[in-house]
Amino acid sequence: MSAAQSQTLVSKLEALQCHFTWDLDISTSLLNHRRDNLEDIGTNDGNPWLGHIYNLRGFIQYKLGSNKEAQKFFNKATEAFSRIRSADEGPWLVVNYGNLAWLHHHLGDQAESEAYPVKIDTLIKKYPSPSQEGSTQTPTLKKPMR
Repeated sequence: MSAAQSQTLVSKLEALQCHFTWDLDISTSLLNHRRDNLEDIGTNDGNPWLGHIYNLRGFIQYKLGSNKEAQKFFNKATEAFSRIRSADEGPWLVVNYGNLAWLHHHLGDQAESEAYPVKIDTLIKKYPSPSQEGSTQTPTLKKPMR
């Protein structure tokens, strides 16, 4: 991948709405504390927040240096959302796909990393937010204001 292609990919990734772009840089001790709290919540199948919990646990594992565990939790989040929502796709996957895009980028898997922004754009077009439904504009991914 050329430097220009890499920079374009990073720009796309920075525009995603996910844990990696939300300026969540916190201390290791707080990450460990949050990880332990999330483990205490449990992961029973009836928990409607299960996908969100797995996404956050994945991000925490990434920040703690465990990419393998992060991948495991992001994949569990995808599965949990599908199970809970009884659908394989929907707008609830935007953050999850953003997290996976960034993780694959950090793992050096550029092809997989590039695939997720395309999936996100497809989701946003297929499931526009209520404020975009009446709009004729094509939805775009935007970086959160800081």
